[in-house]
Amino acid sequence: MNKARVLIADDSKFFQKYIKTLVESLGFDVIETVGDGVEAIEALKEKDVNLIFLDINMPRMTGIEAVEEIINEYPHSTVIMMTSVSDILIVQKCMDLGAANYIVKNSSEEEMREIITQTWELYGDAE
Repeated sequence: MNKARVLIADDSKFFQKYIKTLVESLGFDVIETVGDGVEAIEALKEKDVNLIFLDINMPRMTGIEAVEEIINEYPHSTVIMMTSVSDILIVQKCMDLGAANYIVKNSSEEEMREIITQTWELYGDAE
């Protein structure tokens, strides 16, 4: 299996650190953490990343806007959306745009580990 090289985009520094710690505990390499979709797009131009965590609600460029651009520019990327609101219509739109999966931020750590691991096993070897 390909090694996950991770980009985390979330406007919450706390949640950036939480996800970073979680994915590193799964053996993934966190390459970059950024605060919004604009920074995520910029980081992807410079960094070799294949697993992207995108918060849905961010300033300047939302995760919804960013996922569409990322999938168009980097079709082999695996994107996991993150949301604190479980608005299924917004999540479904992100999935329709090419996101592989999503995490609800108030899920248990065990649930998040399972979603991340299963998503990477399914989509991570697509490179």
